Amino acid sequence: MKLDPIAGSSVIKAAGYDPATNVMRVELHSGKVYDHTDVPMEKFAAFLGSGSHGTFWNKKIRNQYTVKAVKK
Repeated sequence: MKLDPIAGSSVIKAAGYDPATNVMRVELHSGKVYDHTDVPMEKFAAFLGSGSHGTFWNKKIRNQYTVKAVKK
C-alpha cells in the first residue's frame, strides 16, 4: 500500500488507504506501523481533512477499528 506523508503532524508520519479492502495504514514518527480494518473511505477522507491528524486518529480511528501492528 502506498503511504503519503502527513505534513505538520508530530505523531503521524504517513498514511494510506486501500479502497478494495477498506484498510487504513498509519506510520508513526516512532517507526511503528498499524493497519486498521473496515475503515470507511469517508472516515479516511475526514482524517485527511482534519486539522490535527494525530488527534483525529487517536479519537476516531485508533480505538474504533480492529488494529494490527505491521512489520516494516
